[in-house]
Amino acid sequence: MKEYLFILGRDHELSILEIIAYFEKNKLNYSMKGFTVSAAVIAIDGEFDSVISIKQLGGIVKIGEIISDVRDYIYEGTDNKVKFGVSPYEVEDISDIEQEIKSMFKEQKLKGIYKKTKREGGPLMPNEVIKQKLVEEGVEFLVYRNYLAKTLAAFNPFDHEKRDEQMPCKDYLKTISIRLAKILINLSQAKKTLLDPFCGYGVILQEGMLMGLDVKGIDQDKTSIDSAKTNLRFIEKKYNLKVSYKVIHGDSTQLSKIIQNADAIATEPFLGPYIKEMPTIQEAQKTMAKLEPMYDAVIKEAKKVVKGKIAIVVPRFPTIQNVEVVMRFSQIIKKYGYKPWRPIELIGMPVIYPHGRIVREIWVIEPET
Repeated sequence: MKEYLFILGRDHELSILEIIAYFEKNKLNYSMKGFTVSAAVIAIDGEFDSVISIKQLGGIVKIGEIISDVRDYIYEGTDNKVKFGVSPYEVEDISDIEQEIKSMFKEQKLKGIYKKTKREGGPLMPNEVIKQKLVEEGVEFLVYRNYLAKTLAAFNPFDHEKRDEQMPCKDYLKTISIRLAKILINLSQAKKTLLDPFCGYGVILQEGMLMGLDVKGIDQDKTSIDSAKTNLRFIEKKYNLKVSYKVIHGDSTQLSKIIQNADAIATEPFLGPYIKEMPTIQEAQKTMAKLEPMYDAVIKEAKKVVKGKIAIVVPRFPTIQNVEVVMRFSQIIKKYGYKPWRPIELIGMPVIYPHGRIVREIWVIEPET
């Protein structure tokens, strides 16, 4: 088994669960050697394509192959110059490693061109690795605790930015981030058909198509449905995809009357009206009282349509009284025969995603039997 280093995104628990779900779906034989807030060390048996994986995983920053010594790096270029970087994670002093790298280059009669991050003492950011072409034309060494790795793939933020700019229909108040969309899809472990009952402008559906999934979307807002259709046609043509997509104008609380089946659900439902100022407890409770029956109805209906997992976002409202108003989602899922997915004892449900005015709870649930 080869050992790999996965540099995790800002929500490390979510990243770990995503990795586990991704490996389970793709039937990869792996062993989790350990993880912290920064990285995970994972042994993988068999073929593993880090370049494809980094494009599909939303919560992973870099993937590297663990090596025992910097001298395990063999330069394959045609001239005697090589760009290199050194990125520390949970390591205070990398001067010894830097010296070893310089000595290694000297032994190979190479001139090392050191590319450092603009952030003093920190690791190279993914955009810096991509701009410098360190994976294709040089090398980045990852130093994590007692581990040393060579970067095989790094998240490319420019791909997301370019695709976002080209998308025909955009409304940032109604769309989920591409990163979170990928995470939810992977957590759902959809194998062939993915359903998003609150598809909006179709971001989750787009990412599902790019992962090779047939997708189905529902939304009760006609403008969103029309926009989703336009966006999915764009994605289909731009990437020459051979998957199917279907978007339907309808009410997802009547899900079983609209859709017959799907492998899994990945969705961010309506989370309430846009919040300009932090609400009072009473205001937050009023909003939650309107949202909870919708969630209840959708989970009830989903049980009739979907046999697999559901990855869903649930709102949690901070208030000016410093008290959070929380949905009784655990009671809802229990009522309809679901249980939280918990593949690792150290991480339970829900995982908190605290970015934005509304705190998001990320739930992954599965049928009890």
